[in-house]
Amino acid sequence: MRWLVCLDGSPGGTAAFNTALHLMCKEKDELFLMSIAKETEPVYGSFGVDPSVYRINEELEGRAKKILIHYGRRAVDAGCKHVTRILGKAHHPKALICEAAEKRGIDYILIGRRGLSAFDRFVAGSVSKYVMENADCNVIICKGDYSEEVHSNKKAVVLAEEHERVRREHDDAVKEEHSDLKQVISAEEEERKRRMQEEFGEEPPQIAKFHSDLNKNVSVMAEEAERRRRLEEDPKEPVASISGRAPTQD
Repeated sequence: MRWLVCLDGSPGGTAAFNTALHLMCKEKDELFLMSIAKETEPVYGSFGVDPSVYRINEELEGRAKKILIHYGRRAVDAGCKHVTRILGKAHHPKALICEAAEKRGIDYILIGRRGLSAFDRFVAGSVSKYVMENADCNVIICKGDYSEEVHSNKKAVVLAEEHERVRREHDDAVKEEHSDLKQVISAEEEERKRRMQEEFGEEPPQIAKFHSDLNKNVSVMAEEAERRRRLEEDPKEPVASISGRAPTQD
């Protein structure tokens, strides 16, 4: 789907932009941002064209570029993957909008309503009305302000939530106490045997003996740790070495 948003820096243009972000699929759809610098008609005097006309046109073009840069960044921050900016220069912007939509195969045009008075619309003409009547595609006219989403940068929000989830899991893991170490080791050993069985069909004897000896050593260490813990509670119990032999009593 292709969306064309007409931007002129007005609240209506902002509403059109935010409406497009709300309706479109940011991962797949294409977003076209268009801003038109309405060229001033040349004024001819005794010495040719008034130089101020060129200066005015340059200022209008610079303003249109700034609008495209601003909304282009906002679209990317909002997660849009396909964003194209179109800078137009014309004496009659409304006709240029329809031409651009036809040339690029636009499916929807979003344009803001400027809120002109009846006299202004009669003199200058309504751009939104002209586009609605002459464009070959669907036209959505946005009136008023459509407030943007609170979280415009979806990627940053997702990353922040993931960071918080990992932090909580880490804190829980640190606080968790394994009261029965043998049970934990046994569960891990069963899982290891299952994976070996699926991979090789049968565990090699050398590996089986290695893990058997390892489990025995771990069990002895766990028993020693538990015995020392009890000894701290009851100092009268004799202290044994790691091999399990108690020191000679006098």
